[in-house]
Amino acid sequence: MGFKFKTENKLETKLLTNWDKNIVALPVFKDVPRLIKNLRVVDETGQYIFTGNNNKDERAVLIKQFFITIASRLEDYHTLNIINTKYDIMITDNQSKMEIPAKLKDFFEKSGILEDCPTFRILKCIQQEILVPPVMELREHIYGSFPYKDQHGTWRVEVEFGTSNLIVRHNKCEQTHSQEPTEQFRF
Repeated sequence: MGFKFKTENKLETKLLTNWDKNIVALPVFKDVPRLIKNLRVVDETGQYIFTGNNNKDERAVLIKQFFITIASRLEDYHTLNIINTKYDIMITDNQSKMEIPAKLKDFFEKSGILEDCPTFRILKCIQQEILVPPVMELREHIYGSFPYKDQHGTWRVEVEFGTSNLIVRHNKCEQTHSQEPTEQFRF
């Protein structure tokens, strides 16, 4: 599955700047652990092949399962083997006091996985900086008339494999600032 993009507008161009950045320069290592509870992967038939959960004790294992779910569909044997072996050594079995995000950043830097591998390219789409351009567009066009704010805990990400494409879909809710019942809204 190749990665080809066409840019037709400034928003797309801003979104694609993430692809040029090194994975450790993006907040992937922080965002994937906190989003794992709301991450899902869907196969070509519409079946969920990975669904995260909110068990913090299983977070490291869930992240590996998520990586393997993605990599097993996109990567060669060598890259999949690195994920399978080095992830456990560097993260799951690592008894250091480092938190999962720090271990994950270390894994991205030192595992030997190539920066442009498909799994890392997908991960680059699962972080907060990718949301900034569309959020700023909304703020620019809607916020003046309808002030709103983030609705905490509503960010969900779904990776959907198609027969010839892959979609990373973010769902996030916003809500009104107002406390007046007649001025309540959510989108």
